[in-house]
Amino acid sequence: PRTAYQAKFSLPFCVAARAVLGHNGVDDYNEELVTNPDILSLAERVHCGADATLDPTGFPVRVEVITRNGRSLRAGPLMQPGSPENPMTDAEHTAKFLTGVEPRLGATRAAELLDWLRQMNEAIDMDQLRRLVSAGRNVTGITDEAAPDIKKRRSR
Repeated sequence: PRTAYQAKFSLPFCVAARAVLGHNGVDDYNEELVTNPDILSLAERVHCGADATLDPTGFPVRVEVITRNGRSLRAGPLMQPGSPENPMTDAEHTAKFLTGVEPRLGATRAAELLDWLRQMNEAIDMDQLRRLVSAGRNVTGITDEAAPDIKKRRSR
């Protein structure tokens, strides 16, 4: 891949990045990563293909690593985290949410937003939501006048 955007959609690059870095979150993909020689070298040796023997439910994968001395290490089928076949724990959901939100909102606002989302079924405070996710602008598209109607519908 020539750009960070292209790298996100290159399975060989994603596998290599995970192997080299030990992680590969959304924010790891930047222009510096795309030029990392260790990742590029390993990505050239990653080969992907469809396995018609796998049921596509849950997006399963099989992984095989062949070491330099020819030894074969296999795992799978592995199911995508968050699928019904491999549900995520509350801690995993929280970590994934905070990883994506903290860089944009900061740790304090991200934690407040997470608390708000966890209490969302109890009561909706649209002003609080707007404050948590925006920088002083109405990004929800919901006006203050519409908020009482939404609260009524949610309480039914």
